[in-house]
Amino acid sequence: MRLNKHLTEDMKCWGDGRVLMFTGPTTRVRQLADQTGAWYVDAQQLREWLGGGKPHPQLVDFPTAALLAPPDTVILPHYLGTHMVGHHGGITPQELLVPLLVA
Repeated sequence: MRLNKHLTEDMKCWGDGRVLMFTGPTTRVRQLADQTGAWYVDAQQLREWLGGGKPHPQLVDFPTAALLAPPDTVILPHYLGTHMVGHHGGITPQELLVPLLVA
């Protein structure tokens, strides 16, 4: 699923097709979650998952929210190319398989 550039206009967005982080109005991130079927995760939940405490000093923008793509789906913002076949961070049994060539 590809996000139109205007949907994330004036928001900072980073991550990959499985987990996108956002800084910006949470109402807009919730709208994106509704449109994509993604799981909305707020900043408090993200902090808990990362172990609490103060973020690293080089982390300038802690996300206000994140979207976790539903199974078998990637959410691609305008800056991620569609030519990629796979993505890092597989979580399903099929994605965890690594092909091995033996000569």
